Amino acid sequence: MNAMARTVVGLLALLAPLASHSQSPPGAAGKKAAQAGREMPVTTASKEARALFEQGRDHFANSEEALAAPLFEKAIQKDERFALAYGYRALSGGGLEVRRKYVDRAVALAEGASEGEKLWIQTARAAVYGDTPAFVAGNDALLAMFPDDKRIQLRVGNYYAGVGDWTRAAKHFERAAALDPDFAAAQNQLGYARMSTGDMGGAEKALRRYVELRPNAPNAHDSLAEFLMKEGRFDDSISSYQKALAIDPSYSSAWNGIGHCHVLRGRYAEARDAYAKSSAVAPDLNGKLLARHWRTVSYVHEGKTGEAVGSFDELRSFADENGAPFSAIWTHLNAAWVLVEADAVGAAAAQLDAAARRIGNPSLPAPGRAGVEIAVQRMRVMALARIHAFEEARALAQKNAAAAAARQDEGAQRWLAGVLAWTEVEAGNPDAALGNAARAVRDNAWTIYVEALARERKGEAAEARKGFAQVARWNQNDLGYALVRNKAVAKVGAMQ
Repeated sequence: MNAMARTVVGLLALLAPLASHSQSPPGAAGKKAAQAGREMPVTTASKEARALFEQGRDHFANSEEALAAPLFEKAIQKDERFALAYGYRALSGGGLEVRRKYVDRAVALAEGASEGEKLWIQTARAAVYGDTPAFVAGNDALLAMFPDDKRIQLRVGNYYAGVGDWTRAAKHFERAAALDPDFAAAQNQLGYARMSTGDMGGAEKALRRYVELRPNAPNAHDSLAEFLMKEGRFDDSISSYQKALAIDPSYSSAWNGIGHCHVLRGRYAEARDAYAKSSAVAPDLNGKLLARHWRTVSYVHEGKTGEAVGSFDELRSFADENGAPFSAIWTHLNAAWVLVEADAVGAAAAQLDAAARRIGNPSLPAPGRAGVEIAVQRMRVMALARIHAFEEARALAQKNAAAAAARQDEGAQRWLAGVLAWTEVEAGNPDAALGNAARAVRDNAWTIYVEALARERKGEAAEARKGFAQVARWNQNDLGYALVRNKAVAKVGAMQ
């Protein structure tokens, strides 16, 4: 599993990596000089606490938060004033109130930490509260202070991966790996970056190196399994996922991967059985939410819109019961996307209205509410375009773009470009669609499908066929892929 897979159900305050911006972070005393060759200090009065923290930090970097969280908690027990341990624990899972509790305590203790740790904790708080401008500004300062810290380089790469720019992400993963060739987490993310930019040979090399560095860690086998799935080697992929489960039976991501392999083979009942096992063994809330999300996506792959919406309802209830309000909001947004694609715009609008009501809850962090509001408005653009209210859709998109830019939300801007590409295809403007698609998230089956539709409507049959074929064999599961996979397969068949 790569670090960005953890955000798929809208869990907004997990590991939120870095951007490069010039604004100074709140509380920073001006620009700090770069400390060449140095890593960010770790301040604790206890050797035992530090050892536990370092073990947790290793699991955290390798997408094993369920293993990391109890280690951070044990470190805190050894040193109750260990500010950085509280910050890491805040990003290692749990409901919103759990994350708030830990990050607020980190902030309260930060005065006893180093300048670098203070900046890191500021970014953690910004992530938990959804304050994107403060988040990216603080992380820029942190990167400037510690350019030779492999973990900071990793987080910068994770940011770019999260906003869909894998080319830039790869540069930071390569830098992290160069700083420490045995830094396993960098090899993992480098493998995903190369896979996402089409370098499958480079991806396999990096991921097999990852397994060599961490042969007894479940995530190493999980990541290699995802590469094998992408290659269409489903039996080999399942075997690699099973190795992860043999090491750690509670590693729910591996059950999700097995479910994905079944989905891609059209074995939906077997897939949902795997997702149920994932939910049952998952030791943390994030894992249980994610397993339920994938169960829902399987219905979309199968073309069962009613069952998918019902499954989103169940996921929302579970999120509400377990203190995950932003995850609950995202179930409305995802359901609306499914309904728009199914031409059920009235039902989609009802989902968006419900999301908007939830966003109005004053108990939620204001910055986080603003971020999700951008996503609601983006989905309203799609709903308007589906009923051919194109001018109204474009006007709303302009407001949405301004709001995303004000929050320095590069990911939201890229997704809006994809929505505008889809809108212009609906409007019969393929050139405008292609222009927007070029600015959208590129390593994404839904974007590629929309781009292929635009090519088809321009009469560029060969390029369109190439795009549809790429989507048909995409072999990486997500909701957007579920919405277009069967359509792409049908297009390929019709164009032969």
